[in-house]
Amino acid sequence: GARAAAEPLNGLMESGCWESVCACLNDLAQGRERCPFSIIGSRDSLQLVYEVFSRDGGRYLPMLVQHNLLQSFVALLREESVVCLHSWPKELDGGSDALCLLVDLVSQSVFLPFSPPGPVDEELLQLVQRVLEGPAEVVAKVVGVLRLMANSGKHSAPLASDAYELPARLISRLVLGHELFGRQFVEAGGLRDGVLPRLLDGGNPPALLIDALLLVSQLARSNKDYYAHVDGAEIYGQIKTLLAHEEAAVRAKACNLLGNLCRHSAYCYPALLR
Repeated sequence: GARAAAEPLNGLMESGCWESVCACLNDLAQGRERCPFSIIGSRDSLQLVYEVFSRDGGRYLPMLVQHNLLQSFVALLREESVVCLHSWPKELDGGSDALCLLVDLVSQSVFLPFSPPGPVDEELLQLVQRVLEGPAEVVAKVVGVLRLMANSGKHSAPLASDAYELPARLISRLVLGHELFGRQFVEAGGLRDGVLPRLLDGGNPPALLIDALLLVSQLARSNKDYYAHVDGAEIYGQIKTLLAHEEAAVRAKACNLLGNLCRHSAYCYPALLR
C-alpha cells in the first residue's frame, strides 16, 4: 500500500542519500562536471528523482523547487552536455539513444507539475513557471536539443519520431501557457534550422503532430509579428498534408492553424495560395 511505497523514500531522505543526489545534479548544473560518464551518472540520478516525484500521488512533488533541482534538471540539456553525450560511443552508453533517454527524463520531470499523478497544485505550478521563465532558459535548451535531434540524420540514422514527443509536449504546454515562452521559442530559433518541419512530418504520431500544430497556431494567434518567422519555417507543404490526415483531431488543428495564419493580416496569403 501507500505506506509500503513510502518507506523506501523515507529511508532515502533520512539516510542523506537524497542530499547527495541533489548535490550531484547541482554540480553538473554549474558546469563542474562535463565528462560523459558524469552526464550518464546524472541521468541515473534524474531517473531516481523522477521515480520519487511520480510516486504516491505526487506527494513529494513540491521538493522539485527545493535544492535548485528544477534548474539542475534543465541545465542537463545545455548544449555542451548533449553534444558530448550524443557523440559518445553507443557501446559506452552514449549516442542517440542515450540522448533521447536524457531528454525524455528531463521533459517528464519538468512537465510533472503541469500533469501530476494527483491533483494539480496551483501554487507549485506558479513557482515552477517563475523558475522556467527566468535564467533556467528551458525553452532555449529544449529547442537546442530538438535542433540537434532534427539534424542528427545528416551524420547517422535519423531518430524515430516518438523521440520528439516529450520535449515537443513540454514546449507546446509552455507556449500555450504564457506569451513569454512563445517569444523565447522564436528567439531560440524554434522556427529555423529544420526543427518545425521535422515536428510536423506527416508520418509522426498524432500526439506529436497535435502538440506541434498547437504550438505554431498559438504563435500565429498571439502576435502578427510572428507571421514572418512562421513563413520562413517553410511548413506549408506539411500543413497541406496534415489537412488530409486520417486523424480528425490532426485535421482540426491544421485547420485552426490556417485560420490563425489569416487572423491578423494577409501576410501569408501568397504562400497559402501557392
